[in-house]
Amino acid sequence: DKGYRFTIFTNGRWLDPDSLIRLLKKTRNFNGFLISLHGTTAFTHESFSGKAGSFNETLDNIRRASKAKLPITIS
Repeated sequence: DKGYRFTIFTNGRWLDPDSLIRLLKKTRNFNGFLISLHGTTAFTHESFSGKAGSFNETLDNIRRASKAKLPITIS
């Protein structure tokens, strides 16, 4: 409501990705996501995150957000 633009810095693991994406598509001041991806393989990513399955979960949510045409930057 104040007109401030914002970016969400995230690991890309969301409790309810579809609801989050629907909300952000309606939010006019949303700049986009900065999503941390810790390597190009599940082994490297999950060695850093300490969570089995987090690599595929993060990639799935990147795909969801991309399909919804939300801006994404990966670091």
